[in-house]
Amino acid sequence: MDTIISKDEFKLKFLEEISRHSRSDTVENLYNLLKEEIIKIRAYTRGRLHSKLYLFNEDDGPAAIVGSSNLTSAGLSKNKELNLMLRDVETIKELDRWFEELWEESEDIQEEILELIEAGRRIGLNFGKFVTPKQLFKILVWKWFDGMIEPVEKKEVLAEFQLIGVINAIRIISEFNGVIIADSVGLGKSFIGATIIEEYLRGKLPNWDPNRFGIKKERKALLILPPSLIPQWEYLFTSGEYFFSRSEGFYLKHIPSDSARFQRYIIFHKTKGELGEIAFLSMDKFSTYSQEEIISMGLNYDYDLILIDEAHRLRNRATKRWKNARMLRFKDKSIPYQNKFILLTATPLNNTIWDIYNLIKVFSDDFFSAFKSKGIDITQLFMEFREAKKKWKEDPLKYEAQLQRIAQKIKEEVLDNTMILRTRKYILQTFGKDGKIKIGERKLIFQDPKPERVTYKEISGGPYKRYWEFIRVLPEYFEKLEFEYVNLYTSGYIVLGSTPEETTPAQAEEEFIKVSLSSILKLLLAKRIESSIFAFERTLNKMYDKNRSIYTTLKRYIPKLKVAKTNRVEFDRYVLSLGEELLSVLGKKDVESSLLGELGGEAETYNTKLMILSKFIEKGVQIQLPEFKTTEELLHYIHKKHLEQALIMGITTVSTKIKSDITVMGDILSKLEEVKVRKASSNEPEELGYLTDETEKVPIYSYYDPKLERLKEIIKTEFLRRKYIIFTQYKDTAKYLHAALKQWIPHQAVLQYLIQEGNKLKIGLVTGELDVEQKEHIIKRFAPIANNSRDVAEKYGEIEILISTDSLSEGVNLQDADAVINYDLPWNPMIIVQRVGRVSRIGNEKEVIVKNFFPAEEIEITLGVLSKLKEKIKDITILVGKEFQILSSDEDVSLETFGEKLKSLAELSLSQLEETSQSEEFKLIKGGMPKDVVEEFELLDYIQNELGLTKKDFEEIKDLLHFNRPLYTFLNTKKLFGVVEIHQGKRVTGKKVLVVDEKGVSEMGCTALKQLWHEPGTLKPPNLLTLEEQLNALHRYSKNTLLARHSKGSPLKGFIAEIYRTLEQHTVQAILTKDVTPERIKLAKTYLSMAELSTSEIKELKEHLLRTGGLKTRGKKLVLADFPKLVNGIIEYFDRFHSNITDKNVSYKLIGWWT
Repeated sequence: MDTIISKDEFKLKFLEEISRHSRSDTVENLYNLLKEEIIKIRAYTRGRLHSKLYLFNEDDGPAAIVGSSNLTSAGLSKNKELNLMLRDVETIKELDRWFEELWEESEDIQEEILELIEAGRRIGLNFGKFVTPKQLFKILVWKWFDGMIEPVEKKEVLAEFQLIGVINAIRIISEFNGVIIADSVGLGKSFIGATIIEEYLRGKLPNWDPNRFGIKKERKALLILPPSLIPQWEYLFTSGEYFFSRSEGFYLKHIPSDSARFQRYIIFHKTKGELGEIAFLSMDKFSTYSQEEIISMGLNYDYDLILIDEAHRLRNRATKRWKNARMLRFKDKSIPYQNKFILLTATPLNNTIWDIYNLIKVFSDDFFSAFKSKGIDITQLFMEFREAKKKWKEDPLKYEAQLQRIAQKIKEEVLDNTMILRTRKYILQTFGKDGKIKIGERKLIFQDPKPERVTYKEISGGPYKRYWEFIRVLPEYFEKLEFEYVNLYTSGYIVLGSTPEETTPAQAEEEFIKVSLSSILKLLLAKRIESSIFAFERTLNKMYDKNRSIYTTLKRYIPKLKVAKTNRVEFDRYVLSLGEELLSVLGKKDVESSLLGELGGEAETYNTKLMILSKFIEKGVQIQLPEFKTTEELLHYIHKKHLEQALIMGITTVSTKIKSDITVMGDILSKLEEVKVRKASSNEPEELGYLTDETEKVPIYSYYDPKLERLKEIIKTEFLRRKYIIFTQYKDTAKYLHAALKQWIPHQAVLQYLIQEGNKLKIGLVTGELDVEQKEHIIKRFAPIANNSRDVAEKYGEIEILISTDSLSEGVNLQDADAVINYDLPWNPMIIVQRVGRVSRIGNEKEVIVKNFFPAEEIEITLGVLSKLKEKIKDITILVGKEFQILSSDEDVSLETFGEKLKSLAELSLSQLEETSQSEEFKLIKGGMPKDVVEEFELLDYIQNELGLTKKDFEEIKDLLHFNRPLYTFLNTKKLFGVVEIHQGKRVTGKKVLVVDEKGVSEMGCTALKQLWHEPGTLKPPNLLTLEEQLNALHRYSKNTLLARHSKGSPLKGFIAEIYRTLEQHTVQAILTKDVTPERIKLAKTYLSMAELSTSEIKELKEHLLRTGGLKTRGKKLVLADFPKLVNGIIEYFDRFHSNITDKNVSYKLIGWWT
């Protein structure tokens, strides 16, 4: 049955047709026929008129046709119709009379039709197809979200900000193949990542499914995790509590494995059968694989979605770990499919902004084609930031605005497109203003604990005076120490500052400084005394013992060498023997290596007799020695130049300096003896226990330690019956506290609850020496609720007090606890955040108490050491920058300011510590969520919850989704709204909502689509002249602004520019002679224009083009050798980059509009 249309509908359809064919001769002919009234048109508006009558007044007599044929191309020529030809005059007169009556009753629309044709010809635009407002709403939101309009079914598990994170992450991954989830500690990054994995494995993200690209396989996800986090992630998925819920019919089946560090599970549903696989792989194990092993194991082919936790370990692209991660991007070179990545880290930037660049590069193809399709040259942008920062350092006032502008550009064009970064402060201000976060219908506590500073200076009476006297005399002892022995096997200084492994694209931004090892060792010894007196004594004792061994050896050989210096054979034997003995002492991994490791710096070491012996000669005589390959060469040179006495003098000089150090260290240790508690019976130092991990039995002594005494007071009073963690930086301090509390607690009546059966104490100890399984066991006993390990706690006993180094602070959930004691303060605020973040997590209903011990007197020793450094304060900020992150290397501040910043750490809340820990570069890049991301969540929430729409409700518009013209509707608004897609080739690379009003064209968020559902529609078009102006303005903006934004790129430079010019110069001739196809030349030029190559890669490209015969050398220059081989060589080289680039042409498409 034919559809009845109104006059307005007819006019709309007519206008649509005219707008499609506005430039054709047919429309021009129709206009002329109407204008000359050869054709007349009227509209019958009094009811349904379904009759078809064709009247003819021919010269050979009148005729009429009555039947079913419409006056259309199909009705007159294609359809099967039934019509009757009439020739009877009377019948025709009756039909003519009937027609005239209808004509008189009809409305004259001749002028309106002429106006429509004129408007259509003027506008010259394709109006598209009219739909109802609700239909247009459904079409546009479906296209906006790529059909992913079904809700994430985790509203009872995730907070609102986490749901937004999931939706944003899915959008980012769909466009860029990976996302960096960099929310702060305790904000649920693992839940966001787990939700995305479940959405994919349940088949709710079909665009990611490799089966769409002809790869027939089950969906699979791989999680690459620090070993200690594997059990936590396994529980998250296998418990059936939060993900793959058993109540929804899911269950997981474990696949037997030879390795505990590679666990696999098949996921089933009771009605849908097998859904896919999820695997958990140790990051440490993954880092050892060769690239051949990765391929042979099928890690890149079998797994489609890869999650990497603690992804900041991938910041250095020189590491095998980073290179292995990039190996997972592609299944096969010939398949245009790229695996998807989720990178989780709370610290994406540590040194410079290039850290983030390297993380993005993990999941990007080598062209950064996803960025290029948006007109973003990411490498060029980062290099501009580097150059602007250099200028800013020279003149901050002049270049501040430029640096801010580029930083904001990186934030908007790079970070907003790849990273989800929200701080505790942002979440609290945006989603938890009442201190609570909503999850479903529940409101859970979300705290920002403000620590209490704990001092102990007031404990100074009686024998505790001895401790403070010791602290006060330490600086003068420190000043006398030279640490001469480290100069024997090192350069004598440490180099601080870092640079990427390549000069291009990322060059060094930090300054390099050399700081004497003597100063560094004093500084790091001072850190030990800030932690505990035992840690200090243990470290100093190791140095003391080593110095004594070296001194004893040197003193034994000096007289032997003096006697033998005239006997060449005997002399050489003694020299070589001395070198061997010193190697056995100096070559051991000892305290110096661990001390230097804290700064991330490295002293150049010489672990050969050759270098040690050379040092002795240089100490004995002022001479520049040549380089020697063997000790034999050195000995020959000594005798040739008569340097035997110089060698002996050098050894004597070194031994004298080492003896001086031994004396000072001995004096310190003697003074420290006065601080030890003595047994009444023997006056021997009282022992708390012994270190069991040493080669010899090392006692842990009891001291008159005011800091430990203050800790005991807190345990007995404020923390009575609480579950808490005591964090420290050093294993020696952790063992000291563990031994002290084990001895003390049994004698305290109020602490008897900490004693379990068998007189075992409910105290645990974790240091980096424990293996993964041992750590897991203690974690399960301490936090059985958070880790679903009540059975372990019941069997072995629950732990109430956990003493731990920072080996436990990263990534572990210890939410059963309600307090944290920072027994010492790391100078990196982020470590404090990570410590407290193990306990202060969303949903912890307990009030989390944090106490920070502050070493007010001890810290003055550190500041004194810093003041003695010869370098200026700017160098000191580089010195402390890596480890301490209190000052950036850009701050020019006094030592007093530096000291104040150190002291302030003890009282800063978690959100304040986060801000303090941010580098200068990160502070330029504000966190939070882009406005358009929040609006997308609001629109989805509106669709799913307010309107309650499901996929079934969109069935009616499925046929319109592939309509190749715009869809439109009328709402009687003065503004015109349009939704525009940006395309690169066939790929959609962006979407924009544009609005046109009297002020011009502007961009809006997607929530503007809501009005299509709210507002009633109309069939009556607006003023056509106004509509013409508005549509033209919208198209101009799309072409001139949106396309320009997506098409921009950096000019080609250097060798790449030269090859590109060569291609352009020879293209026409090559096509004429049919040496190479135009398509191949175009592809080669596209590759070159999109390339972002490092210096080493450009060198590699040159060598490849020489080897394949495209180029040849002429003198020092590279010139064209064979054009077809050049084209093919370029394509062959870039094809290995697995790029999806085939067409760099950018276009736009107006998919819908309303006014």
